[in-house]
Amino acid sequence: MNKVQSALAWINRGASVLPCQPGTKKLVAGYGPYRNQITSPDDVYLWFGGSSKHNLAVSVPNSILALDFDSEQLFWEWEAGLDDRFLTYEEISPNGWHV
Repeated sequence: MNKVQSALAWINRGASVLPCQPGTKKLVAGYGPYRNQITSPDDVYLWFGGSSKHNLAVSVPNSILALDFDSEQLFWEWEAGLDDRFLTYEEISPNGWHV
């Protein structure tokens, strides 16, 4: 899944996304939890489409719990114990496992 697809999936679930400087987790100037956030497909394509090198950060509202696993083993152990009643969105990327 590329950054555009990932960003669109997150905003479709009620989250917003933020652009980070290439190769870092530092937000691009002008973005942050109390500033602008990307919530529309047009802005997703603007910031993450084409040859964009921005990293993708996700900002979730209080109604969503997001998990970021850096350990593949911990992710699979967590998933194995998950009750089927919970609705989840899983995304496996080269940088980790995101739920």
